[in-house]
Amino acid sequence: MLIGITLLSLWAQFESHGQILSRFFELEQLTELIIFGLAGILIREVFLSRARHMRLETQMADMVRSLAIRDAKIVIVGPEKKSE
Repeated sequence: MLIGITLLSLWAQFESHGQILSRFFELEQLTELIIFGLAGILIREVFLSRARHMRLETQMADMVRSLAIRDAKIVIVGPEKKSE
């Protein structure tokens, strides 16, 4: 993400390269290219963060399940004695 932001800001500094690229994407201004690029990076990061969150959630559920199985005790209930 940092590399993408750095490249977009460098293109803003070198306007001629940015104008060529913005014409390629049929955008009127260079700022639109920068905004669309940053929006694309942000959307990518949202999806990656969501996938990471789901993976961690699954790992945590598996860990809790394995700890519960490991610490489970078997309780054998026998017939109760009747007091007379």
